[in-house]
Amino acid sequence: MVALYLCRKKILTILGFDQQIIKADLRDLLTGFSMKRFRPIEVSLWQADNLAVGFSGRTLFTRTTLGYNEAAHTRPHDGCLARFQIKDRVQLNYDPEDDTQKMSIMIKGQEIIGGQVNQLLPAAGAVFGAVGGMASPLGPTVGASLGVVTGTGAANSVGCEIGRVDLSSAMINRIRTRCQSDGQAPPSSERPRSTGRSITGQNTGPATPWSEQYFQKVDLIPQGELWLRIADVEGAT
Repeated sequence: MVALYLCRKKILTILGFDQQIIKADLRDLLTGFSMKRFRPIEVSLWQADNLAVGFSGRTLFTRTTLGYNEAAHTRPHDGCLARFQIKDRVQLNYDPEDDTQKMSIMIKGQEIIGGQVNQLLPAAGAVFGAVGGMASPLGPTVGASLGVVTGTGAANSVGCEIGRVDLSSAMINRIRTRCQSDGQAPPSSERPRSTGRSITGQNTGPATPWSEQYFQKVDLIPQGELWLRIADVEGAT
């Protein structure tokens, strides 16, 4: 049990889970699940360059996870090669004092198979694992368990990950500070019309021009660069 607890994050990574399953921790218990320690931030994604290229154009989207927030997805863009013009914004709740948080931004290829097939993979893994276990010393029960693990990992890994960046709390705070010091957004009469939309279908926060001077470049793994901006949303509730 101690070994499982110490390796819990590695196990979840192997299974393909990229965000918290239980959306509460000790801080929530000690603060009575109060939301006062959180503040809204706006994550603006401009573009990604120098991505690993495939044999043809592909459909890409981004997935952003942070703490207990639900995963936020941008709309799929078709015909992408080495460059991915995202131009999208999302809002998340963020605790600046919690140094255990991690923001993950992933660029993924759109899934080829549907969600119904995806849900069948763990069950199919259990069936095949049980059959295989009957022909081995493991037995059907252990074989079925291993099959469920394999099927769950396969289900969560569907959708090829082109690149990702993991930002620690310190990195997020540095980008927030930089965005606060780079000047205010221009007056509404001078702002260009934004093509980015939030996951709720409405423009979020003060629109910032899609220009290099307002964005921070970060390196992606295994290759590529992502231009992003993280700024506080003042006056939001």
